[in-house]
Amino acid sequence: MRKLLLLTTLCLTLTGCGGNTVTFDVEFKTDDAAKRTILETKSEKVIERVTYNLEQSIPDISTKANGSGLRMVVKLQEEESINILAESLERPLDLFFALEADEDQEADIENEQFGRFVRTELTGEGIEWVTSGEGEDGKGQIVMELNEDGKAIWKNLIDENLGKKIGIFVRGGLVSLYYVDENEMKDSIVIDKIPSVELANVFADDVNVSIYVSFKAVR
Repeated sequence: MRKLLLLTTLCLTLTGCGGNTVTFDVEFKTDDAAKRTILETKSEKVIERVTYNLEQSIPDISTKANGSGLRMVVKLQEEESINILAESLERPLDLFFALEADEDQEADIENEQFGRFVRTELTGEGIEWVTSGEGEDGKGQIVMELNEDGKAIWKNLIDENLGKKIGIFVRGGLVSLYYVDENEMKDSIVIDKIPSVELANVFADDVNVSIYVSFKAVR
């Protein structure tokens, strides 16, 4: 498949002492026990990456049950990291798909290298789950499984826009470019040729957590 993940490390990796801690109440938007177990681990990985970007160190994270969810206590090195981490985790992820604009069409968003795009109805809410791993070429690969609403929107996009580009945008930045051809799958989206499996894993973790997990800092 002719897919390209751009060289951004996914601004999805949310950017957001001795003794400085921040506590989060964590809720899951699924009753699937297996998914919840996976999401707990992925949530910790997201917190670790945010904190490493801030402090170049991995934080201590303690987790315990809290009603229907969890309570996570994160120990940081710097006091100023507390608010940055909390704001990063609490901020909704703006992930959307946008179609290459026609010449006479007003664009919603522009990319200097790849042109003008119009937002579609397909957003992160249309994604059921993201898996990652190694593709046949040895590079990273991502598979986005779509829910029923997402499948319907994606099928219409594919059927009506052969030969056009569809961009995947995160917080306004283009992270992947999709070239639509007649052999496109209609119930999932495959992105291959990602520079590394690790980068694919980061994408999958961040999107799954953004869909199914909510963080609320206990202030």
